[in-house]
Parts: sequence; structure tokens; C-alpha cells
Amino acid sequence: MKRKFLDWPFLIFLFFAIIGPVGTKVYGIYNHILYLPPFTWMDTQPKINPQEASDLFKDGRGMQEPVADTVSRIGINTHIINSFSSQDLSSYFSNPLEPTKEVFSRGQKDFKTYCTPCHGEIGDGGNTGTLRGGHFAPPSLHSGKLKKATDGFIYQIIIRGQNTMPSYAKQIPVENRWAIIHYIRALQRAKDANVKDLDRVEKKSDKKEVEKKSTEDHH
Repeated sequence: MKRKFLDWPFLIFLFFAIIGPVGTKVYGIYNHILYLPPFTWMDTQPKINPQEASDLFKDGRGMQEPVADTVSRIGINTHIINSFSSQDLSSYFSNPLEPTKEVFSRGQKDFKTYCTPCHGEIGDGGNTGTLRGGHFAPPSLHSGKLKKATDGFIYQIIIRGQNTMPSYAKQIPVENRWAIIHYIRALQRAKDANVKDLDRVEKKSDKKEVEKKSTEDHH
């Protein structure tokens, strides 16, 4: 039997052999057209480039400083902070953590681990530190200079070190550094306690006793 040249299997093969390359080309053209104006798919949109002027803000600058004493929702950009000079860190950065019980507890734990060996359990430095007797006595954390210093100043000492103190940037996570600073402030405040502070403590204690007694009476 004589074979037909244009039989169905051959026609099907020929169809796909032609439609494949043609379809691919058409699909490419179609996608190209989709990205031509007005179909920009937000690739082209109003924006403010770095160092560009803008009428959106009163000062005419496109790049704005962060609102004072605020931290972005995703936290502090450590790489940016570490690039600041010590003076800038001291001047522009404040403690982003709230002074909660959990924060103080975390700060106390890391303080005992990294700070106590030199500065002592209460921060008296060369007076109580376990490394006392060395050539250089560690400074007290209760000095007038450190009490007046900003939290940013203490932070930059933790990450960069000072004098014979090495950097603790690798050992202490970012949030724990700020927690340590809160704990240092608590130590300073405790050492400077006065009679008025004792009165407040007694009043709080009396209030708790009254509330406890009232609860017991109701039960």
C-alpha cells in the first residue's frame, strides 16, 4: 500500500513544529507590549531619589531626619549605628527599650557576665571588681561624668571599647546592650537614693498591705 505524504501524524507534527516557535515569539511580543505605557506595573511611578528636592516637605528636602526619640518598627539598623562616630552616637541615640522588669532582668544578667569582673557587682570599678590590683583599676560607673553621659555614649563604649576595655560588640546582642545600660542607670539611681526614696518605698509597701488585707477580708 502506498504511504500518503500528508497523513495525520505528519500534519500534527508539522503543526506543533510551526506553532511552537511562532507561539514563543508571539508570547514574547505580548509580554513586551504589556510593559509599554500605559501599562507600567508600578515600575514607573512618582518617587524621591536620594539628595533630591521635594515640595512635599516644608524644608524642601526629600530626605528627612527620623522623628526624635523614635525607632523604626523593624528595630534599629545596627550597621548604620555602627558607622556613626562616637560623638554622633553620644549625641543622637537614646535607649529604645522601655525600662520594664524583663529588661532590667536581662540587663542584670549580662552585666554580671560581662561587666562585673572589672566594674564589680554594684559598678564601683577598682574598689570591688574581681580584677582589682592590676596596673589599671577599672573606672567606677558612678562617676559624675558617666552619670551625666547619654545612653548613646555608654552604648558606643560597649561596642567599641575604651582605654583598656575591649569591644563587646560580638559578645552582647544589640538589645542586651541597651538593657545593660538600663541596669547601670538603676545602679546609679540606687546608690544616690535618699530619704524621699525610702518614703516612697514605704508608701508603696503600706498600699500593698492595705490591698492585700482588703482582698483577704472580701474572701
